[in-house]
Amino acid sequence: SLIANAGFFESDEQSAINEISNYQKPIFELLDQLRPSDIPNAIGVFSKTQLLKGGKEDSDVVLSYLETYIKPLQKKLESTSKLIKLPIESDQSRLELLPLLLKGHIVELTQAINEQSATSQAREVQEVQETLAEYLKLVSSLYKVEPFIPARPLTDKELFGPLGCEFWGKKRLEGSNSCID
Repeated sequence: SLIANAGFFESDEQSAINEISNYQKPIFELLDQLRPSDIPNAIGVFSKTQLLKGGKEDSDVVLSYLETYIKPLQKKLESTSKLIKLPIESDQSRLELLPLLLKGHIVELTQAINEQSATSQAREVQEVQETLAEYLKLVSSLYKVEPFIPARPLTDKELFGPLGCEFWGKKRLEGSNSCID
């Protein structure tokens, strides 16, 4: 593969791809807030929690992400796809189509925001994330793309240190702070 590597000075295309790659984190964060996940409470008991559940206030948060990250991402994809020339014609046409697909996802996400439905919003943000991932995969044949690795939650051992059961080689009783062997 012919990866563009200019050393200290990046090409305009590489700089644009780096900017596009940086959108992975906020989109992942929004999707993470829209999906139920196991989150520990103050005493370390995990329960299924969904931060954004729909409704006016939560939909306003999604709208804010849409205006701040997703719409600028679409514009950046559109302008960058005109600069990049992939060696395989089918990949090039797909690369040029992805910004238009993202524009469709923006329309669908706007509809989901108006409906104040967290499930629909999560589905559309998932599609935005998949479109971004496909775009980055296509350009990775010519340019360096930094992989996005989401942060993992802390384990009980990391979270509680010497105050946790795991530090002493024991296990925590589910739903309790009691240690068992």
